[in-house]
Amino acid sequence: MLKNKEPLKTSVWIDLNICPIPDGYDAAKVRPCIESALETIGCSGPPTINVFGTLEGTSDDVLRALSSTGVVVQYTPPGVGTPSSQRILAPLLRWQRDNPPPAKIVFISDSRSVYFASRLFSYLQELGFHILVVYGDTPKPPPGLVSTGESWQWLSLLDGVYSPLSPGETRKQPLLQDKPASFVCRLCCDFTSFQYFECQSLEDLTTHFNSEEHKLRYFQHYHIPGNEVTAGGDSKQSKRKLNKKKKKKKKKRNQMTK
Repeated sequence: MLKNKEPLKTSVWIDLNICPIPDGYDAAKVRPCIESALETIGCSGPPTINVFGTLEGTSDDVLRALSSTGVVVQYTPPGVGTPSSQRILAPLLRWQRDNPPPAKIVFISDSRSVYFASRLFSYLQELGFHILVVYGDTPKPPPGLVSTGESWQWLSLLDGVYSPLSPGETRKQPLLQDKPASFVCRLCCDFTSFQYFECQSLEDLTTHFNSEEHKLRYFQHYHIPGNEVTAGGDSKQSKRKLNKKKKKKKKKRNQMTK
């Protein structure tokens, strides 16, 4: 007797800093739009969807709407000098280790981030993974990325351009079995179990952000002399300050050698 083939697993990784939910858009439609569009290229079965970002400027209503459809919202603290999507690559690699090819990976960010990750994506393609890139800007595929035959744009995806659903039509969401954590803090990790802080509600996440544990972790990891990044602060400004200090030190060394 022939066994039914299991549907290929698909995982979606969204850089919310680069590709935010547009103002006035119903965030509860994000998942249905993605699922319907993926079906047009042969992806069956519900994908796992993760959004990553500092969550600054994202309303509570949007975060609740995303999590209500099974989208996992992952807080990533701001960084300096590297694409924000760099913080997505580590969990993406862990996912691919547990999900062998030919699984599909959907990466939603901008051209700079895709270029930054192009070598990794080319390697995953060599292993047999299918890579679909969704751009938040004008697509500029890096030369190192093997063509997947598919590249979409974020706003067009949300507008249903790639979806067979009629305008205004939404699909009924199935009840999720063994629902994963809705919210994750990727700063606070229990190093005995290597588990990040997880919770089911936005209220619990807010309580965690206000806890002494989270504040201490933030201070320990980001309060580096010459490279301060405070919660809600401007990392670009911190980078400029660091560059000024470097220039002053270099100028002083040159004066001493004369």
